[in-house]
Amino acid sequence: MKRRDGSIKNLKLNRDDGGALAFVIIMLMVISILVASVLFLFNNNLVQAKSIENNMEVYYLAYSGVEMSYAALLANTNEKMKALTDKTVPSFTTNGIVFGNGLIDTQAVLSTDTGFVDWIKITVTATLDKNGDTDTRIMYFDPNDPTKKVWKDN
Repeated sequence: MKRRDGSIKNLKLNRDDGGALAFVIIMLMVISILVASVLFLFNNNLVQAKSIENNMEVYYLAYSGVEMSYAALLANTNEKMKALTDKTVPSFTTNGIVFGNGLIDTQAVLSTDTGFVDWIKITVTATLDKNGDTDTRIMYFDPNDPTKKVWKDN
């Protein structure tokens, strides 16, 4: 309150009625809510980043398995590939290959799929050790020209 001479009257800031305590409690609650919100967002971001990392890891594990199978079919002057194309062997299957941070199951067969008849189809399913995530990659290649490769999504 202003006096006639323009000075401000004592506002009784030293009162003991608990106003400051209520203010401090409200401010602590507001700060606690803000901190909890930031921690919640940080945790969600961490979970999402870990999920993306696991998905990429299992994707590339399966991709590597296909490339490894492809190289094995073309090794030793294409003996295994010729066995598939001559139909002397129905398929080459290997399960439980320990590779990287997981296991790979691979199968190579002579394809009967539309658009890829008589091509070789390599199917690989990879499983991560740490969480059991899986991914399957499929690649077709022409045995007459092994450089012609087509990747398919499952």
